[in-house]
Amino acid sequence: MSQPNSVSVGLTRPVVVVALLAIVFGRALASALPGSRAGLGRLLDVNRIVAGFSSQLLAVLLVLVIGRLAVGLWQEARLPIT
Repeated sequence: MSQPNSVSVGLTRPVVVVALLAIVFGRALASALPGSRAGLGRLLDVNRIVAGFSSQLLAVLLVLVIGRLAVGLWQEARLPIT
C-alpha cells in the first residue's frame, strides 16, 4: 500500500509546478496583454510556445500519475482484481 502513496507524493511537486506554469503562461499572462503586440511580439510568441509546451507536459504528467496509481491499486493484495 505504500507504493501508490510514495508514487503520488514523489510526482506531486512536478505536477503542481507544471500546472502553475501552464496557468501563468497560458491564461494569466496571455489574457493580460490582449492586442498589445507593439514591441512585445517576440515575448508573446515565446509566451505562446511556453504555454503550449507546459500544457502538454501537464497532460502527460497527469496520465503518468493516474497510470502509476492504477497499477498500484491493481497490485494491491486486498483488492479482488484478477
